[in-house]
Amino acid sequence: MIFSLGCAAQSNIPSNARDILKSKNWIIQGVENHTYKIVFTSTEMLTYSNGVLIGKDKYYFVDKLELCGPGKFFESQVGSTNSGKFMIFKDFCLELMELSNNKWEFKNLTLNLNMLATPE
Repeated sequence: MIFSLGCAAQSNIPSNARDILKSKNWIIQGVENHTYKIVFTSTEMLTYSNGVLIGKDKYYFVDKLELCGPGKFFESQVGSTNSGKFMIFKDFCLELMELSNNKWEFKNLTLNLNMLATPE
């Protein structure tokens, strides 16, 4: 039973997640009229606020929550995977809730904050 629940949670994350993320510029409406644009390369997530680059973070995917957290970022893993339930960054982790060509829903596990992004 536990195994089937784990598979159900993974079902909204396609095996080509990195390609989907790279294929779009993603827009997040923030607080106080801030608009964030997220652009992905194969190895980095670039974050813009109102047109200004504010973040450049290397990432990779994993399927296990226990691989997410302080001190668990491994540079050698950057760009090595195409999909996973979690995105690992040096200073934070994202749990992918849903990903399609029209919607990227995730939870910032470090801030305990749910977010929704749509294509530009």
